Amino acid sequence: MNISVIFIVILLLGFTFIATAFFTKINRAAVAMFMAVVGWILYICYGSMFVIDQHPRDFLLFLMGDTPSAENVKLFIAQNIFVKYVGVVAEVVFFILATMTIVQILDTNGCFDFISNLLRTRSSRKIIWLLAGISFALSCSIDNVTVTMMMLVIMHKMVSNRQHRVLYGCAILIAATCGGCMTVIGDFVGLVLWSREAVTATTYTATLLVPCMLAAAIPIALISRKLPEREDLQAYVAPFRGDDTRLRPKEQIMLFVVSFLGLWLVPTFTKYTHLSPFLGALCVLALVWVVNESLNRKLINSDQMVQLRRPRAIQYISLQNILYVIGIMLTLAAVKETGYLTRFASFCGDLFHNDIFILGTLAGVVSTFLDTFTTAVTSFEMYDVTAGGFFVADGPYWPIISFCTAIGGMMFCVGSMSGITFMKMEKVSLKTFISKFTGKIFLGWLVGMLFLYAEIYFFNIWEW
Repeated sequence: MNISVIFIVILLLGFTFIATAFFTKINRAAVAMFMAVVGWILYICYGSMFVIDQHPRDFLLFLMGDTPSAENVKLFIAQNIFVKYVGVVAEVVFFILATMTIVQILDTNGCFDFISNLLRTRSSRKIIWLLAGISFALSCSIDNVTVTMMMLVIMHKMVSNRQHRVLYGCAILIAATCGGCMTVIGDFVGLVLWSREAVTATTYTATLLVPCMLAAAIPIALISRKLPEREDLQAYVAPFRGDDTRLRPKEQIMLFVVSFLGLWLVPTFTKYTHLSPFLGALCVLALVWVVNESLNRKLINSDQMVQLRRPRAIQYISLQNILYVIGIMLTLAAVKETGYLTRFASFCGDLFHNDIFILGTLAGVVSTFLDTFTTAVTSFEMYDVTAGGFFVADGPYWPIISFCTAIGGMMFCVGSMSGITFMKMEKVSLKTFISKFTGKIFLGWLVGMLFLYAEIYFFNIWEW
């Protein structure tokens, strides 16, 4: 069988398993990692035709006059091609690890307990907007899956009515997804774009700020109309933490501010140093760690300090996300090196005349059943910042794809890791979600897309 056909079959089978993971219960991270390994094994074993086609000049320089051979091809791939992509993946993973550890420190010290204090009201409208606003703000700096789980846990302990919990939970999901989509550090998709230098942090956020707020506000406003005027809340009891922290409220706030202010300054660090974003995140982590140990200095040598309250479910899902990101990025890197993604991009360009809104809409449709991250990164790998037009650095193609895939993944809920988390935690069926929320989410997406269209073709603020 032709190696090209094998590559396509593996990719289609892998994407099928990922798209149906919610029903088959097969772990997406496992599928992604298997695809990555098989893809690179095939590439390095049958890579002669691809190397000569994609890297003729670099391969000749690598040979330095030696006779081309299968062994030389494998060495070239391992040392010059594979390592390059490992570096790109490592930048993203290191950043995720740094932010995860920061969240761990904040959560251990009870720095998120202030949320329950803000919800001391019986007005259901205030409760849903407070939950949504906090979720939106938090997810701008930390990944939306963690924010969704954390906010659902807090909400679940305070709201006893199951039907009301579903409404509040969907508002949390929508706000966290839209908030994460808006920044380069709030979602894995934006982080990949930023690490590839396809976007700058300020332009990306400025482009998506209003569309993401509209996409969140419209469905949440419609959902809030289904709630009664008054909500009977249960008293929230902070989880037992052992003796691992004794921070006072003011110290918790200080640690919280240091962490999030530091993360928001990472783009500035990258802009002026031209170093990888993960170094800025590691710098913030080091600072937060020092502040944490200074505030808890009396407990540093305590035998009881090892007791943490972070749920094992969050740790497990965070680890899955990292492995999934590694698998998908390496898989698409192998496919990109074959040249198939470039050919597919040319086919789409000829078919749709490179209309970025048609391409974005199609990506959004695909992400309704295929994972958001997979759809977005595949769309990104099809084009390069040197392609010109709408595909240049800070061009409108990148935020449009991010926006469409983020909202598209929520449309049926199964295309979003946050959505699947919500469905599992609140025991919401796919039929129930579609009947109650899909139409509202679609309306928010439509209004956000109209505003994006106006930004690009009428306002022309950034002169793309």
